[in-house]
Amino acid sequence: MTRKGLILLIVMSVVSTTAAWSQNGKLLNSRAFEASPQLIKDLDEDFPGANYADTFALAKMEEISYESNKTEVKGYLIRPAEPGTYPCLIYNRYGHKDDGILNEIIVAQELHRFARWGYLVIASQYRGYAGGEGEDEFGGEDVDDVINLIPLLASIPEADTSRIGMYGINRGGMMTYLSIHRRAKVTAAVVESGISNLFLYAANNDWDGFYDDMAEMIPDYYSDRVNPIKKRSVAYWAEEMPKEIPFLLMHGTSDQIVHPSETFSAAEQFFKNLIPFRAVYFEGGTNLLTEHTEEKLLIMKRFLDDYVRDAKEFPAIINLERAQRRR
Repeated sequence: MTRKGLILLIVMSVVSTTAAWSQNGKLLNSRAFEASPQLIKDLDEDFPGANYADTFALAKMEEISYESNKTEVKGYLIRPAEPGTYPCLIYNRYGHKDDGILNEIIVAQELHRFARWGYLVIASQYRGYAGGEGEDEFGGEDVDDVINLIPLLASIPEADTSRIGMYGINRGGMMTYLSIHRRAKVTAAVVESGISNLFLYAANNDWDGFYDDMAEMIPDYYSDRVNPIKKRSVAYWAEEMPKEIPFLLMHGTSDQIVHPSETFSAAEQFFKNLIPFRAVYFEGGTNLLTEHTEEKLLIMKRFLDDYVRDAKEFPAIINLERAQRRR
């Protein structure tokens, strides 16, 4: 083989290898599952009158694995059973380590609800969990696992990718802020009890050793304990957020896990930087807002239906300082 031919072969090999790993969001495996009779019985006991046997016929649930930056990541996909195309909802779970990992109970009880609202729902376990590859960086490369759900949705016939909402709880709220900061193409977002300042969250939860957890998860944490935390905290870069994506911010005033001031901080920065948002505080609400579930879901559904499903225009945030100077 000539030298020119060898060089061409090497170049083709590199291009081929790159192409093989350039399919972020590629669906690798899918396993349909149905709720077991025992799960249906348990849920019916917890929610009298719900009739989950009929409820589960309204949406199909699948456990999936997909590609994210050369990493196989696990997740879930829930599609409404009726044929058609649907607006989408990306669900960003809370937790780290073994806390908050999605299981069939959470999917059947929580994510299935959003599919019954008429949304195609997709959720990532984040890398390193539920048998997935890689390691959690708590707002590092794992953010790609959320963003890469969008090209995955593009391969689902029922998904209308011109209408994508994103919903994050606690750590999932941080993942939502980070994903949208990196220009994830979503229409609107809901953040519940979201982490907006990781310094505050770590200090508030260090009784559970969260600083040690950060040192374990965040690369090179001990060489720089400031900038990696700021990079994960929307309170420090809210001015860089896109101004065309409206947010619904929800928090309970008695939340002892994510301090309520974290949503105050996000709302203050959003208002200052003219980022469209609505903030709702629930009096006496603890983390996950279990005391206000019905009201929370009503507010959330209305917001998603308005600004994702129906693509309504969100009222502009007015620059009050400039308006007052003109008076």
